[in-house]
Amino acid sequence: MSAPPPIPPVSQPSQSSRSSGGGTSRSSASPSTVLIQTPTVQTITNVTLTGPFGPGVSGAQVTLLQQTLVRDGVYPVATITGYYGSATQSAVRRFQQKYGIEATGIAGPLTRAKLNELYSGVLTTLTSTAEAQRQERIRQIKTLLAQLIQQLIILLQAQLPQN
Repeated sequence: MSAPPPIPPVSQPSQSSRSSGGGTSRSSASPSTVLIQTPTVQTITNVTLTGPFGPGVSGAQVTLLQQTLVRDGVYPVATITGYYGSATQSAVRRFQQKYGIEATGIAGPLTRAKLNELYSGVLTTLTSTAEAQRQERIRQIKTLLAQLIQQLIILLQAQLPQN
């Protein structure tokens, strides 16, 4: 049986090699270094949450709602999907409890008024370009993981006793 192919080294940038400027950072560990893309940030001003909001609703307003809930610290999942599911409903409940609003989980008029009072000035969002880059990077990482798993299987099979 021939020797399994070598496993390519994979490294992650150290804290000191990360850039805070918003570009691509790279570690000098090896030629196959994993690149980390820092998302581009876009600031949107004068945004008002108007709704409608509730379970099953989706769209730009739900995206803005989720972003405000993240900013307020009541949406620890921090998954911005634009869909008002159970995680968003739980975050709305936490927001309502935090500000003394009846905790229904529905972002009704009182909840929207409080959100707008606190956050209608400025919201920060990922640009669609940054999101596309993030999705591409996720695809690349999944491909690399599949290759590494395949190499691991080959190595493990080589360790098994021959019958």
